[in-house]
Amino acid sequence: SLLRESLGLVNAEIVGRRDDISSNKQGPSGRIVRFHSVGEQQWLRIESLRLSSADERIVNSFVRQLARSIEQRRLRDLAMDAETLSKADELRTALLRSVSHDLRTPLANIKASVSSIRQPDVTWTKAEYDDFLASIEDETDRLASIIDDVLDLSRIESGVMQPRVSRVPLLEVIQDAV
Repeated sequence: SLLRESLGLVNAEIVGRRDDISSNKQGPSGRIVRFHSVGEQQWLRIESLRLSSADERIVNSFVRQLARSIEQRRLRDLAMDAETLSKADELRTALLRSVSHDLRTPLANIKASVSSIRQPDVTWTKAEYDDFLASIEDETDRLASIIDDVLDLSRIESGVMQPRVSRVPLLEVIQDAV
């Protein structure tokens, strides 16, 4: 507002494209249209009455400050994006470690049960044999559930599946988790 009144500015806007390469162009009714670079592919388009050289220096100073401000905002946004990506990468790494551990546990139990059953020098009772088979079945179900969860996460991340948020009784969640 102050620049507009004191310098005779008619219009000032940031545009993403500069149609005219020349820095000064005669506009309608004696107005001058100027383009000043204020960042990567951003231009300040200023439409004003004729400016004195002193007023032109003030406008140029304003444009430089605006360019610095826009560049600082762009760099801050880039830093925030980098931080977000870094946090997402840390979460993926933590999830991978957790899933690796969760996959190994049922596999180790299945392997131990099968190895025990296959020992040629040991005779197992029917009850012991059934316990080994029940353990193999339980651990296989646990493994399938983990794999289903990982596949669901992958579908959610890729946008193929949308999570549905709903209220669930806490006791039900605890029972399913245990």
